[in-house]
Amino acid sequence: MKKSTRQFVILLAVLVVCAGAYFGIVLHKNAEARRQAEMDAASVVYIGDLEDAVHITFFNGTEELSFYQQDYTWVYEADPDFPLNTSPIRSVANAAVGLEAVKQIPITDRTDSLAAYGFNDLSPWVTVRSSSGKELTLMVGNYVNFNYYVMEPGGDAIYQIDYRIPDVLKNTLQDLLVTDSLPSLADALVQNMTFRTRDHTVSIILETYDADGTVQVMDQATGQMVDEPVTAGTYWYVVVDGVRYKATSFQMPNPDPAMKDLKSPALYYYADLQQALSDLRFERNYAYKPDAETLNALNLADPELIILEEYSDMNNVGEMVENRVILYVGDVTETEDGTFRYACLQNSDQVNLLPTAPIETILSILPRFLPAE
Repeated sequence: MKKSTRQFVILLAVLVVCAGAYFGIVLHKNAEARRQAEMDAASVVYIGDLEDAVHITFFNGTEELSFYQQDYTWVYEADPDFPLNTSPIRSVANAAVGLEAVKQIPITDRTDSLAAYGFNDLSPWVTVRSSSGKELTLMVGNYVNFNYYVMEPGGDAIYQIDYRIPDVLKNTLQDLLVTDSLPSLADALVQNMTFRTRDHTVSIILETYDADGTVQVMDQATGQMVDEPVTAGTYWYVVVDGVRYKATSFQMPNPDPAMKDLKSPALYYYADLQQALSDLRFERNYAYKPDAETLNALNLADPELIILEEYSDMNNVGEMVENRVILYVGDVTETEDGTFRYACLQNSDQVNLLPTAPIETILSILPRFLPAE
């Protein structure tokens, strides 16, 4: 055998040995990893054995609330029409299936131990039921190290779990209500904004005509109704207590001195009113399904102001759609968060709080359209 051939054979043998050693190490490490994973899995403490969740009842310290799953969504059991924010309920349902304990602590002295961990007669609790009828009930104790103590009633251990279930149990029913929303009119074409107080009604409207014709408007110079010629197109009008005026020539009966030289002050006020309407938003819910006595007390049965908005806006698929909103505005209320007005949408079950600033802007502009008293 030649020298070069012998060297090649030796190198090949060394390579085979090294490769065998390498693969042996890899296999050993994989086996160790599998064994460690099995040991870790064996050491995980699961609480309950729910395969899914279809019903949840929880006590938040003051009220007991129940929810059930229907057509893949969650519903408030006492009132299926309740506008429920389902996200917190889904969080409980998802966390309860395969619930893992961060730590398990055996109970030694039940009386002293339970008090030390924050468990008492008013402790929040939750019961989750699966489709097969299995139930898991947990009482919630103190917060510790970014986790919470929990235990099953009558159980022999206390556990630490993460925040997903205990945090939801802090909610009241009102916290879970999806508050009505008001439209943003910043990019909308508002065809009708009407403001009705107890004494007067003021509207600014946009009319579209498909053909030439006439429309009756008030001639402010003569105080007589006249036939105003129109051609195909759009026209702005001011309507005060049922009397129509052409907006571009409307003379404000009670003008702001700063606007006395403007050609069409009504349309400037239109822009201010649209901005005020765009700024309207519900801060939070005040009452759900209030009775007639409550509505009377808040001055919503006979509102100080009723606002009608008719506007066109783009929907999610790029189509222009027409919308109509009627808002009732009642009394002023002072809270620790500021000054608000009670308000509700027509045909809504909710009374919500509105910041006062946009309403005060509207109420300060409306007298400009009315004769001085």
